[in-house]
Amino acid sequence: MTTKQARQFAIDVSWAFASSFITIPLSFILRIFLARWLGPSDLGLYQMVITIYSITMMAAAFGIPTAIIKFSAEYRDDRNQLNQFMTTGVLLSILLGVVAGIVVYILSSTLSTIFNMPELSSLLKLLALIFPFTCIFQTSIALVNGLRWMRRYAFLIFLQSITMITFTTAFVAMGFALKGAVSGLVISMAFTSIVSLAASLRFYHVDFTFLREKALILLGYGRYLFGSDAMNIIAANSDILLIGFFLNRSAVGFYSIAISISMILAFIPTAIQKITYPAASEFSGKDEVHQLTIMLDKSMKYTALVLVPMGLFIVFYTEEIIGFLFGESYLASSLPLIIMIAGRVIRGSISGSIGSIFTSIGRPEASFFLDAFSAISGILLMVLLIPSLGINGAALSNMTAMILGTVIFIVLISHLVLFRIDMKWYLGLSVLALLCTTIFFLLNMLTLKYFTGPLIICVFFLVAWRYFLTRNDIIFFTSYLLTVKERFTRKKT
Repeated sequence: MTTKQARQFAIDVSWAFASSFITIPLSFILRIFLARWLGPSDLGLYQMVITIYSITMMAAAFGIPTAIIKFSAEYRDDRNQLNQFMTTGVLLSILLGVVAGIVVYILSSTLSTIFNMPELSSLLKLLALIFPFTCIFQTSIALVNGLRWMRRYAFLIFLQSITMITFTTAFVAMGFALKGAVSGLVISMAFTSIVSLAASLRFYHVDFTFLREKALILLGYGRYLFGSDAMNIIAANSDILLIGFFLNRSAVGFYSIAISISMILAFIPTAIQKITYPAASEFSGKDEVHQLTIMLDKSMKYTALVLVPMGLFIVFYTEEIIGFLFGESYLASSLPLIIMIAGRVIRGSISGSIGSIFTSIGRPEASFFLDAFSAISGILLMVLLIPSLGINGAALSNMTAMILGTVIFIVLISHLVLFRIDMKWYLGLSVLALLCTTIFFLLNMLTLKYFTGPLIICVFFLVAWRYFLTRNDIIFFTSYLLTVKERFTRKKT
């Protein structure tokens, strides 16, 4: 990767981070508001609605947004092809979104009976309106993501988040409770989908003679992505569904708090993946193997150096974080949170930032296999452990599935990309993290908890800077910070 490419990559990541740094805190604040306003039982019912929404959207998208990212990255210099793919993608998305909404409306009563939650039916009928709008929004932001217009991408993501939190809090505060929360979600998505569609109007083509050809390409590629996305979404949401089935909606509420906090660790690898996916597609298309391997190595290591200290801090102060943010009534979420943090740090540090690598190199079937393995193993473990261990069993199953999936990822990437992960580097970082954790809990016995935690994390950063970053890494970070400073100074003047 040349210096110019590295700087542009870093700037793109900065914009992706900017969207996450703004939207994730806003979503987290909304979760805190709903948890305190609704209580564990109604929060659990709201989480069931969100879970069904996520699973249905996976089916409605059919891998089209991810395919749009790939083809827009590959054809960014061929405007005619780009316009054709975008036009076809939006029309397919609208059609699939309408079908998804009808299906959810029809099945709403059946789903409320299965989970023994009578109130779920009316909420799902209201939710059915959202699917065409979400499909449009996902396809539109896929275009700007593929073209790596990250400033515009950040704006659209921020707009969706700020409108969602505004409408949701307003409706709930006005006394509409759960229906207000779902209505806020629907109205905010309708608004932002129209804005995103208008922002990409110049990429639509009035000549529809190409629709059949491009639709077959998108659907053909999307079928692999759909399988992979299906397994990924099932793996991410099966715990909520199984807790709702085996336990009750209050248990879903407690578990959703642990998920909300643990998801903080997902935003960094997710933001980086917004860049690594189109960049890897570009490098792979141009057969720039050396550039690709450098990008993969650096993305993984930099992600790990941020996730590990974040995970340590959450583990050190789990009960304090939950009690302060959500209230003492949610402390039952503490142990599931600690368990999930371990799995998210391990997976996020290795595969999180480059999880779309197999799709970007034209091997989506590998992603499907990996996600299918994680989903199936996780579900089997949950069926065994949730009835006996409750939400702790769900968290343990989740962590185990993430670790097993990471092991499979390491094997696949070494064979398909001919890229070997620096396991010696990761082993050293793991030893450092375990040493920090051991020292903290030993000193915690001496009631030095609030002093030792920040001190240990600072020591971690110093050791990581000295022994886990190369000279080139330090030069890169310094160069990047200077670039950001120059741009900021230029804007001020």
